[in-house]
Amino acid sequence: MSTSPSAATAAPAGGGSARRLAREYAKVQLVYNPLLVGVAVLGLSEAPYGYRFLLSLTIAAVASSVCFAPVVLALVLGHFRRRRGHAPAAHGRAWYFSLAMLAMPLGLYVASRVTELVFGERAPATAVDYRFGGFLGMLIAGAFFAWQTRSDASAAALAAERRAERAERLELEAQLAALRAQLDPHLLFNALNTVAALIPSDPAAAERTVLRLAELYRALLAASRLELHSLEQELGICRAYLDVEQVRFAERLVARVEIAPELDPSQLEVPVLIVQPLVENAIGHGLAGRARGGRLVLRVQSSGGSLSIEVEDDGVGLGASSRRGAGLALETLRQRLRLRHAERAALELVAAPGGGTLARLRLPLVRRAAAPLASENRRGVLTCASTES
Repeated sequence: MSTSPSAATAAPAGGGSARRLAREYAKVQLVYNPLLVGVAVLGLSEAPYGYRFLLSLTIAAVASSVCFAPVVLALVLGHFRRRRGHAPAAHGRAWYFSLAMLAMPLGLYVASRVTELVFGERAPATAVDYRFGGFLGMLIAGAFFAWQTRSDASAAALAAERRAERAERLELEAQLAALRAQLDPHLLFNALNTVAALIPSDPAAAERTVLRLAELYRALLAASRLELHSLEQELGICRAYLDVEQVRFAERLVARVEIAPELDPSQLEVPVLIVQPLVENAIGHGLAGRARGGRLVLRVQSSGGSLSIEVEDDGVGLGASSRRGAGLALETLRQRLRLRHAERAALELVAAPGGGTLARLRLPLVRRAAAPLASENRRGVLTCASTES
């Protein structure tokens, strides 16, 4: 007779659901039993191999099915206990593996009766056959158990990593929502004060400022519903912001936007509010503290497969601002870049040539799917050119 390897006789059931148990049972019967039985028959049995394979596969299938029975029973009992309001003890894979191992002798006995009926040969038949079949089955099932445990640990670690990444993403989204909601409240207060001062002397300028401020916040509201939008929309928000600040600073602020001629901003995609905070930071921390104001340049270029965006000011320079609070906004930007683009994106602040600060933003060059821009955007923040040379 051929000693069956009982292959996944003790295929350990996972910690829980009937669906998972069914998947493991299917793997045992369709993959592990045929594979391991075939290897064992070729290495340990005598010819005819086809007959020995069918005989041994029958033993393995019957014995492993019997070994699954106590596992199924334990899960059913636990289910009924939960339905009755009891909290059954939480068992891991090792506990179910032990149940399956305890059922192995019975599984081998049932297999011997089945083979006697089907093949006219009782296998296993002797105590030696039982010992060898049980040992081989436990050895292979133990290896399977170790492999499954390691696989579960890897899956759990991956799931934990994904949960942590999701939590971090949600936190960043909350920070971004707060950033959108507050887009520097001082901007709104300062703009309204500027409007109030302009009304007696220049009502037309006051009206333009109010309209521009409304367009800016309308664009921010639209952006709050998105994760990505076109570079043209992002630059439109920056221009609207600069226009409002231009009224407040008057001749003290000289700002311009430079776009490489080979780039079409309407066809490039960037994360929402990824550039505007850099512009706001340059004005608030670099230029606002200087009585004579200064110059700000926003450059958009491409380099290889990357999009390069620079915001340069000739203000007080790194670390010299009297205001505080830039660190959180910049760190939030860096985390957003890392989550979305990993190493393909970066943000750095360096001293600008001739004084001031230069913020360099590197993004993957992502082209948008062809889609017409909304007419409201064309009529609103995207059409402003007063700060672009």
